[in-house]
Amino acid sequence: MAYLTYTGQKVTPEGGSPILEDIAWQLLHVCRYAGACRVNYTVGIHSMLVADIVVEMGCPLFEFPALLHDGTESCVGDIPKPFKSDEMRSIEDMLEVRIWKHFDLPLPTPYAHKVIKDADIRALCAEAALIGPPGLVDDGIKNGWYKHINKDIDRLKEYLSKYKVHAWGIHEGDLAQWDFVARARRCLEYSRTHAVS
Repeated sequence: MAYLTYTGQKVTPEGGSPILEDIAWQLLHVCRYAGACRVNYTVGIHSMLVADIVVEMGCPLFEFPALLHDGTESCVGDIPKPFKSDEMRSIEDMLEVRIWKHFDLPLPTPYAHKVIKDADIRALCAEAALIGPPGLVDDGIKNGWYKHINKDIDRLKEYLSKYKVHAWGIHEGDLAQWDFVARARRCLEYSRTHAVS
C-alpha cells in the first residue's frame, strides 16, 4: 500500500517523493515537539524561521535547503530525537535523497548542513524561550545549547502573529502555504542559477 501525499503523490519504501506543494502543506500541519508546545507551532513555520536565520547569517544560497531541512517530516512526521531509531534515520535519509533528486539538485554539502544546523539550533532557542515545552530552556542551559537571541525571538513572534495554522482546516493556513511555496520557488530558481558550495 502506498502513502498518498496531499497532492496524491505515491510514496513507498521503493520509490516516490513528495512535491513542493506537499512539503509545504504537510509541514504546515505537522506540530513541532510532537505537539508538546504551548501553541500549534508547525514544522513548516519552523523551517521558514530557520531559512530566515540562514539568510541573516550571510548564506542566501542555503535558503532553499534550509526551507527543506525537515522536508522528510512531510511524510514521516516529527519524531522527538530520543525516540528516533537508526531505522527511522535511514528512512529519512532515503527520502531526503529522493526529494533532492525530484528538484534535480545535489544534496546539501557538509558545510551547508553545518550552517543550517547552527540556524536550526538558534530557531530551537527562540522556540524554547517563547512556545516550547516547559523546561526546554533549562534543558538547553544544562546541556549547553541554549542562547537567548532577541532578534530570533522577535522573528518568531512575527510568524506566530501572521500565521494561524489550524490542525484541521485552511483559513490563515493557506497564507502560510502560499508564502512557503512562493519563497521555495524563488529560492529554487536562485539555487539553479548560482553555484552551491
